[in-house]
Amino acid sequence: MRDGLDAAAPGGAVDPVVAVLPLALATCGALLVVRVLPLVARIVTERGRRRRGLGTFLGGAALSRSGPGGAVPLAVAVIGLVVALFATVVGSTLEHGVADAARRSVAADVSVSADGLDVDDVRRIKAVRGVSDAVGVSTTDEVTFDTTHGSVSAVVLVADTATLRRVQASIPGALPTPDALRRAEGHTVPVLVSRTLFAATGRASEVLSTHTRVVATAPNAVPFTAAKRWVLVDDRFAADLTETGSVDRVLVRLTPGAHAAAVATAVRRAAHGAQVTVAADAERALAADPRDPGARMIATAASGLGGAFGVGALLVDAVLTAPVRRRRSALLDMLGLERRRTGRVTVVESLPTLVAVPVTAVLVAAAVVALTLPAADLRSFTGGAVRPAVTVDPTLFGIVLAATLLSLVGVLAVTVHLSLPRRPDPPGGAQPTTSTATTSTARTTTRDRPRGSHRRNRENR
Repeated sequence: MRDGLDAAAPGGAVDPVVAVLPLALATCGALLVVRVLPLVARIVTERGRRRRGLGTFLGGAALSRSGPGGAVPLAVAVIGLVVALFATVVGSTLEHGVADAARRSVAADVSVSADGLDVDDVRRIKAVRGVSDAVGVSTTDEVTFDTTHGSVSAVVLVADTATLRRVQASIPGALPTPDALRRAEGHTVPVLVSRTLFAATGRASEVLSTHTRVVATAPNAVPFTAAKRWVLVDDRFAADLTETGSVDRVLVRLTPGAHAAAVATAVRRAAHGAQVTVAADAERALAADPRDPGARMIATAASGLGGAFGVGALLVDAVLTAPVRRRRSALLDMLGLERRRTGRVTVVESLPTLVAVPVTAVLVAAAVVALTLPAADLRSFTGGAVRPAVTVDPTLFGIVLAATLLSLVGVLAVTVHLSLPRRPDPPGGAQPTTSTATTSTARTTTRDRPRGSHRRNRENR
C-alpha cells in the first residue's frame, strides 16, 4: 500500500496534475503569506505605538504601505526554496534507497549462495570467527495449493524461522517470522505466504492433503525467488509440504565490530566454490549504474540553484527598492532621527518577509514531499525491487537550512546598508572647495581696492 498521489497516468505517462502540484502549492503558500503580512504589519505598528518605539512604529507603517510589487519576489523566493528543499529530500532518498536495496538483496550481513550446500556447510560457516549466527534457506519446486476456488501453484521456502529472525534482525525487508510459525495446531501446518498467494488462496488451503493455515503475509518481492507466489514454512514442518533438498543460500549475521570483508574471505575458505556477497559489495555494484550518480547530481544541482534563485530574488528586490528607502532615510535624518534608528526602520520593514519565506518554504516542501514523493517510482535509480522509502538526511537538510538562513541574514544586512543615507564627504574632500573659496575671496579683495593703488605700488617699488 502506498501513500501520496499516484504519479503515473494511464499508459505510463506522467500525471499532469502531479507534475504541476509543487508549483501550485508553492504559489498558494506565497499568496497566503501575502495575505498574512498586512496583519503582521498592523500588529507590529500597534506594538510600536504602545511602547513608543519610533523605529518599530515607522517600520511597521512602511510594511503596511508596501504595494503589491513585493509579492512577486516573495513568491519567487518561496518557489526557489521549495525546489531546493524538495531536491535535498530526493537526493537523500536516492542515496538511502541504494543502500537499502543492497541490504535487501543480500538479506543479511553476508550472503553465501551455491548449488549443493548442506547442513555441514552451514555448520562450518557458523564456526568462522566473526560470525554470530547463520541459517540455511532452501528453495524447492512449486507445489499445488488446493482451495475452494481452485488450485494455485507456489514456490516453497524452507528455513529455521527462529534462527532466520535472529539473522535478519534490523535488515530492510526482513521476513516476518512470528512464533506461530513454529506451533502447529493439530495436523494444520502454519505458513507465511506472499500477498499475491494469499489473495488467491485465502486463510486456509491444502497441500498434498495437508491443511495449511496462514499466520502472516509479506510483500511479493523477496531475494530468495523471483516468483510472486511463494510460501515460507519452518523446517520442522517442511516434510509435510515438499521434499526438502539442499540449501540454496546461507544467511550470515556478523558479531558486533567484525570486519565484513575479512569474514567474507574466511567464509569463502569454509564453503569452497560458493559466491559470498556482503552489503557493501552489493551497494557498490548498484551505485556503478550511471543513472544513480546522475540523478543525485541533478538533485544536488537543483538544490543549489533553487536556493540561489530564491535568495537572489530577494536580493534583487532589495537593490531595486533601495532608492526609495534611501530617500526615506534621508528625510528621517533631516528630521533628527539617529542613524541607528533609521536602520531599525528598514529591519522592522524587511524582517517579517525574510522570516515568512523560509517558514512557508519548509511547510510547502513538506506537503509536496508527502503528496508526491512516496508515489514516485525511483526503483530504476536505486536498483531495488521495492520503492525506496522517503528519507530525510538530518545533516544534509540542516546544512541546507543553515545556508538558507545565513543567506537571508546577508540579504537583510545588504537591505539595511543600501537604505541608509550616504555619509558626508570626508574632510579631505572639502579642501578643493576651501581653496576655491579663498581664491574667490582674494579676487574680490583685489577688485575692491581703490583706483590708482596698483600704480602707486609700482612707483614705490
